[in-house]
Amino acid sequence: MWAPGELDVYLDLYQETKAHYKDLKLILAPRHFGWQQELIAKLETRGLVSFIWTDKTPLSTVPDEPLSSALDRVFEACDVLVVCKLGELFSLYPYASLFFLGGTFVPVGGHNLLEPAVWGVPTIIGPYYQNCKDIADRLDAVGGIIKVNSFPQLYEETVHVLSDANYHDYISTRSYSWLEAEAKHVESVLEILWARLR
Repeated sequence: MWAPGELDVYLDLYQETKAHYKDLKLILAPRHFGWQQELIAKLETRGLVSFIWTDKTPLSTVPDEPLSSALDRVFEACDVLVVCKLGELFSLYPYASLFFLGGTFVPVGGHNLLEPAVWGVPTIIGPYYQNCKDIADRLDAVGGIIKVNSFPQLYEETVHVLSDANYHDYISTRSYSWLEAEAKHVESVLEILWARLR
């Protein structure tokens, strides 16, 4: 998910990285759908072919088509998938090699860091993460997230994750393990509360 002002960061990153990874695809999930026309115009200006997934334009027109098949078909023709439909982002994480936390490359403060961790998707965040600082710092402490402060760092870390399977898997494992441990703590507290309430 991204915020106003960040779009150019992600599109610059995508186009620079795609020069070395020809099959690279991008999924954008705008936090507010009112930016849709601006987004489409920028994609067209850059010569990027996109599919805009909305309630009126479904990803699949085939009944019961698996999401993986629909994505394959869309990405055969398109560079970018723009998700302008509520409730779909969580199901897309398993197909991502890397996640960029929106609202951290402009002074917004960041959004949800837990969803990519559920799927063990390596996450890169920018310098503005005050809205999720506690979780970001705890993930950082165990090596489960990548923090960057500039575009050159963002590009360098993106290429590192895409080109080094061991690095990708290390961050993935660390983020998922941290979340799993946190979930066990919550489960233990709930069990104690339930026992006392009974």
